[in-house]
Amino acid sequence: MTAKVEIDDIQAIVLTGYAHLNEAVYIFLHVRDGGRARAWLGSILPEVSSAAAWPLGADGRPIKPSTRINIAFTHAGLHAMGLSQPMLASFPAEFREGMAEPVRARLLGDVGASAPESWELGGPRTEPVHILVMLFAATPQLVEDLKVRYLAQMHEMDCVRIICEQAAARLAGMREHFGYRDGISQPGLEGTTLPRPGQEMVRPGEFVLGYQNEYDLLTPMPEPRALGQNGTYLVYRKLEQDVAAFNRFLDEQSGANPEVRERLAAKLLGRWPSGAPLALAPEKDDPALAADDRRNNDFHYAADDPYGYRTPLGAHIRRSNPRDGLEKNPRLSAITSRRHRIIRRGRPYGPPYSPETAAARRGLLFVAINTDIRRQFEFVQQVWLNDPKFAGLHTDKDPFATNHDGDNTLTIQRHPVRKVVRDLPRFVTVRAGGYFFVPGMRALEWIVSGPHG
Repeated sequence: MTAKVEIDDIQAIVLTGYAHLNEAVYIFLHVRDGGRARAWLGSILPEVSSAAAWPLGADGRPIKPSTRINIAFTHAGLHAMGLSQPMLASFPAEFREGMAEPVRARLLGDVGASAPESWELGGPRTEPVHILVMLFAATPQLVEDLKVRYLAQMHEMDCVRIICEQAAARLAGMREHFGYRDGISQPGLEGTTLPRPGQEMVRPGEFVLGYQNEYDLLTPMPEPRALGQNGTYLVYRKLEQDVAAFNRFLDEQSGANPEVRERLAAKLLGRWPSGAPLALAPEKDDPALAADDRRNNDFHYAADDPYGYRTPLGAHIRRSNPRDGLEKNPRLSAITSRRHRIIRRGRPYGPPYSPETAAARRGLLFVAINTDIRRQFEFVQQVWLNDPKFAGLHTDKDPFATNHDGDNTLTIQRHPVRKVVRDLPRFVTVRAGGYFFVPGMRALEWIVSGPHG
């Protein structure tokens, strides 16, 4: 039996992507004075957003807030806020060491142009990040007003140094810069939501500390319990997208034939640009299917597409979530897949691509929620995305993964002869990254009450 999840004690970003709030600003801070930083955090605690249900209006409908705020800390940030060494040591090694640790960076594929030494933030040559403040709002003016107000408070209390600000905004049609609709396939948490058709319901301990996970165990959490309960970990990666290179590649491979071009783009991802999955619409795009949230994710691979004739075995969505098609036994494959799921909270940054804006930088702020960084995010990145031998392949890495330099291939399975698309260029470069701890609401109050040395 699943324990009741304490919704009111969980920061909202864990359970919601703020679908109605299109604008965001991520502010990265370095703590100058721990005491003053705790005082500042205490002053804004009433504004930090929990996952509690929104109040209802007179018409019985939820009153959607126009702004939201969430807070997260690096391991160094928790030290700066006054946590003791035994408490800091109770966090898992990957969080303590960070994403940019040399061995970890190689395993994640952060090499070459994506190496941490070149990062704008979170690398060995940049100022250490301590706190991440995430601001969300319905309009550009609202998010700007929110940012200005918080920056003024920080300046007045002289407690932190602002390392950088990163704006993000959803694009039209919920698409990312390569033109695909994003954010369709997300797991649900048992005990918190009703499932949609095709949606995997995952034990809450996969995404919130203090609950049973998919191994029917409690995921290890930091001590004391007042700090760890209802917390989680947030993975942040700034992924710059080379849209011009992506467009050139599609044009060259398709001979500028629009139908061939669109089909190749779909084979790379596993969905048509509209979001319709190849598993359900193998021959042509189906915008009506894509728009139907009760159908657009309701598919499996084992029975309908075991050999990848519809969705290539190396397509991005099949690698990042193999569903029941990873092993010979579909039931065991589904269990394996559930043990490596993440919740994605990413948003695009930069202007939409056009000839006039071609020189501007753009990409995706990849944000993932998980309680076991090594078993969830790092496993997916290293074993499913970066491994050229995934699912019996030989030289294929994920088409959008970052550890290749024009030497990648995509095998398109078909009968009687497969097709191999060669020389995929690098479409995505990592520009920043970091691991953060997202405390529960009571844990934030506990941190403020410190120091806990």
